Parts: sequence; structure tokens; C-alpha cells
Amino acid sequence: GTPQTDFSTLAGTPPPSVTMEIFLYSPDSPVQSGLRGKITNDGSFTIGDVVPGTYEVRACCIPGGTWLKSIRLGSQDARDNRIEIPAGTSPGQLQITLSRSVAQIAGIVEADQGNPATGGAVTLVGYPPGPGKVSMMTGIAGNGRFTLPQVAPGTYRLYAWDDLDTAQHYDPEFLKARESNSLLITVRENAREEVTLKQIPAAAEPQ
Repeated sequence: GTPQTDFSTLAGTPPPSVTMEIFLYSPDSPVQSGLRGKITNDGSFTIGDVVPGTYEVRACCIPGGTWLKSIRLGSQDARDNRIEIPAGTSPGQLQITLSRSVAQIAGIVEADQGNPATGGAVTLVGYPPGPGKVSMMTGIAGNGRFTLPQVAPGTYRLYAWDDLDTAQHYDPEFLKARESNSLLITVRENAREEVTLKQIPAAAEPQ
């Protein structure tokens, strides 16, 4: 969110100006899905050979502790990170705003009879789930506590799994089958949320 940020000075090894890229993904034309441009130290980027059509804008390797707050093409705000490149006219500049106003989610996971869980993992999945949605995972400590320290504002479902292998599943249909065992949560910028989750035992997890 800071104009004219020098990306070469931001935290990371190497800095974001070496690793960060902006992608244009075309759901209707896989051939056009490899369009990308690296950012320079002043935050500018160029993507060439873009034909008219609808694209989803994705940012790869953004600085830690930041999130993609907004996308604007010319005078239009992008919805669901999608932009429309018209034929015959210039759409204007593509402006992407990053913010450091992340949220934190922490809490405790309860196992059987309300006792604290002694292991497993918590997954956070953007809601509704689907391609390009945010997903994160963190372990559960021996006292049942967990922390997700840098969460972009938005709506998510939290799942607490007994089995670590099951926690790796982010398939929308797989997760939908366990929605009744999850917690739906909406977090805002700079929020600090404290929650209690019920652990899904391995025997109850769908195969």
C-alpha cells in the first residue's frame, strides 16, 4: 500500500524484486496462461503479448506478511481478481496494491471429551474453496494450541485434523464433506481472532 516502495529493500533472501512475478491466467485459453512479468525495484512490471480476453491476476512470491489488497485496471476495480482486456482500445495501467495489514488467528483444538488435542494440524482454506484460493496449514502443539500469524483478510473455513496426511487435502469436494466439522470465520485487517476448534478424529475422516 506504500507508493514507490523500493522492493529491493524488503525482507527476504533474495528480495521480492528478484522473485516476485505477476501472472495473467486465462481460464478459457490455456495457451495464454503463461503470461507473466517480473517486478522491478520500483514496483513496476510489464507483461507483453496479451490478447483481448478475460484474465485472472495472480501475484507469486509476494513479500512475507503482505497480502494482495486490490487490483485495478484503468478506472475499473477487478472483481474476484479478474480483469477484462478489450479489443481495439487501451485498458490503461494495471495497478496492484499490497498491504501489510494482516490478521492473526490463534486458538485451541479440543479432542474427545473436551480435552486439548496433543497433535495433528489445522488447515485454513479460503471460502468458498476453489482454484487460486488461499490455503495454509500449521501444527497443533501438545497443549492443543495453534497460531496462524499472517492471514490475509477474508472469509475462511478452519479444519482441525487428527491425521497429518489428511490435513494435506485441499480438494473442494473432500473439504465440503467435512464442513459440519469446520469453523467458518471472517477476519478483517489487523484483526486478532481467538477460536476453539473440534478435532476431526482419523476414524471419522473420509477416505
